[in-house]
Amino acid sequence: KFKINHVSNTSDGIEIIQTSSVSTNTSEVASPRMKRHLSTESTSESARSLKKLRENLIQKHTPSPMSSIDPLIVEIDSYLKLDTVCDDVLEFWRVSGEKFCNLKRLSQIVLAIPATSTPSEQVFSTTGLILNANRTMLAPENVGKIQVSHDNYDIFKKL
Repeated sequence: KFKINHVSNTSDGIEIIQTSSVSTNTSEVASPRMKRHLSTESTSESARSLKKLRENLIQKHTPSPMSSIDPLIVEIDSYLKLDTVCDDVLEFWRVSGEKFCNLKRLSQIVLAIPATSTPSEQVFSTTGLILNANRTMLAPENVGKIQVSHDNYDIFKKL
């Protein structure tokens, strides 16, 4: 059954394969639903168009070095490189707000703490412990700094 088209000579076999492949490339293939024409030209054109489409997609979705620099990242980097110590955060953002406009908006959200967020009784109690008979000459700014240090002691301890 399988030896009907058997080839005994290899050169004859190569010629048969080449002629059958050429005839297959240009022949019409009939299917019950549709007929289509197979040719090496149409497959090479579709391969070229697929390759071009692939290259376009890769180029479109590969970030270029110039577009990867985000202005927000540049703003954050320049803020982190500042070497200033500011006692009043609100004053700092009032002065530096134009230079760091995005960070200023973020600081306005973070620094807008409602007045009822801290129990006033606890603050007065801690301030009473800070200001004793030996510390009556402390400036109000220094009392505020000590108060902040006391309130955030757990955070400082982790550092």
